[in-house]
Amino acid sequence: VLQVIVNSNMEKVREWKGSERIMCEALRVLMADELNEERMEGQREGRIEGQREGQREGQIRAYVSLVQDGIITVETGAEKAGMSVDDFTKEMKKAGYVIPAV
Repeated sequence: VLQVIVNSNMEKVREWKGSERIMCEALRVLMADELNEERMEGQREGRIEGQREGQREGQIRAYVSLVQDGIITVETGAEKAGMSVDDFTKEMKKAGYVIPAV
């Protein structure tokens, strides 16, 4: 008896899921312009964030290069980059630079 109830309910679930897909597709069509605008706004925000991160990385690399060339100290480079000395030296190592002896 329990199996009959489960099977009956499964049929209803399958019917419901099928109609749900149709409704979802209809909503996508109706909301296409709004969804596209949201997607484009997300892409714009992503590009801006990527540019900021790239500029920050470039700034850090410039200070790292100055340290490597002996123009400024590790401490000065870290200060200019707004980082702790430890984090700055980690960035230097990550970029493949050699930490100068103090």
